[in-house]
Amino acid sequence: MEPETVDALKADAERFLDPDRDPIVPLYRRWKALWETTYKLVDECPTGNWDAPELSEAEIEMYKIEGKMITLVPVSIEGLVALADYLWLKEGPSARVGTEKWCEELTRIEYLPIRRIRHGAALMAGVSLSEVPGAKPI
Repeated sequence: MEPETVDALKADAERFLDPDRDPIVPLYRRWKALWETTYKLVDECPTGNWDAPELSEAEIEMYKIEGKMITLVPVSIEGLVALADYLWLKEGPSARVGTEKWCEELTRIEYLPIRRIRHGAALMAGVSLSEVPGAKPI
């Protein structure tokens, strides 16, 4: 193998293992914090209409971040975990976590691939899903 090829492979491996070099990671962290805030605001909304101004502001900011995040390709294991968790939260089961309906939804064929990708990415990153901010073990 040529020295240039070995150097290129080493550089790729270093980049793949360095979450600070992955632009998805900080976007995901900000998005996840907003997602958790909106989840809490929905639960606490006094009118039950989800019309709290803070909720609207947080959702607008989330959509802006999503617009940036989904145009990027993960370049680290942590970026892959972040994107998989994002997809799980956006497109995964819609029932309340821990409810009987949620447990039923976990076995639906349309959720299994992203569930497996999310779980596998977390394992490759050496983190449990409970260590992914806001994630629930599956």
